[in-house]
Amino acid sequence: MYGVVDQKVLASGKLSDAAAANVGGYFRFDAKTTQVQLRIATSLIGTAQAQKNLELELPRDRKFSKVKDAAQALWDAKLNTIEVEGATADQLTTMYSNMYRLFPVPEQRLGGTQAPRRSP
Repeated sequence: MYGVVDQKVLASGKLSDAAAANVGGYFRFDAKTTQVQLRIATSLIGTAQAQKNLELELPRDRKFSKVKDAAQALWDAKLNTIEVEGATADQLTTMYSNMYRLFPVPEQRLGGTQAPRRSP
């Protein structure tokens, strides 16, 4: 995992007390800071690959609203590939939640931005 924030970090570290068992770390910003934008990328290969993924997929000059709109359009296109009739609201939630979990899998296996390999 690799991330970059757009505000000055005053302190950062890993929490060590028992109450923070599920927290990996923290950033501290100036008290006057009201908004922080975090650009983050992951990789199963390592931190250097995550940094490369961030630079390729989310350039520094790309605005949050543009990323959000593009992501929404891509997910709508993916999730609208199936038309469901007669399902309850709970069943639709389950189906779309499972579809959401299905689509990232090939990219996560590769840890990069290349196209997934297909088995014969």
